[in-house]
Amino acid sequence: MRCPRCQKTSLIGARYCVWCGTALFPEGDVPGGPLPETESLSAMREHLSEVAMRLSRVEGRVTLISERLGLDALGVRPVAG
Repeated sequence: MRCPRCQKTSLIGARYCVWCGTALFPEGDVPGGPLPETESLSAMREHLSEVAMRLSRVEGRVTLISERLGLDALGVRPVAG
């Protein structure tokens, strides 16, 4: 969902923008209901693509940090060596 103030994308179902804190829904509206026609399948695909890209970045950072600490990124055990 795009923030009406900063126009950045927040997670679907979020009540407030993760970037600027603006309320994403008018008072009284509850997230979780059906999406309006304007937020159709293409909007969902765009959002999922962005989430996948962010997740990939996080995984890369976790791997890098784990390697620097000598930990196994999946099991958080010291790497033999």
